[in-house]
Amino acid sequence: MKTLYAERCERQKEELQSKSKRVRMDVFENVECPPDASSVLFVENIPSDATEHDLNILFKKFSGFKELRYTSARPEVSFVEYENETCATAALQSLQNFKLSPTHFLAISYAKV
Repeated sequence: MKTLYAERCERQKEELQSKSKRVRMDVFENVECPPDASSVLFVENIPSDATEHDLNILFKKFSGFKELRYTSARPEVSFVEYENETCATAALQSLQNFKLSPTHFLAISYAKV
C-alpha cells in the first residue's frame, strides 16, 4: 500500500517528466528555418579533450533537446537531435562558432537525413 507521500512524489515526478518533454515555441518566435533545415545537427571541430558530458551540457541548454550521438571512433564530430527543426535551428544559430578551446570553434550544420 502506497502512502500519501509516496503517491505525491510519484505524481510530482510524472509532472516534471511531462514538462521536460514540452517545447516552448514562444521562445522561437524570431527563428526562421531555412529550406534545408533538419532536426538533427552535425557538429564538427570538437577538440580532442572535450567529453561527451561537456557536449551534453552545452546542447541540453536548448529546448527540445533529445540526444547527443557521440562516437569515440571520431571524437571530433557528433550528431545532436532535437524535437523539431525550429529547436535545432535555434541551437545552431546560438552555438555556431562557439569557442570550446583557444583553438577550436564549433562548426555546425544540418545533418543530411
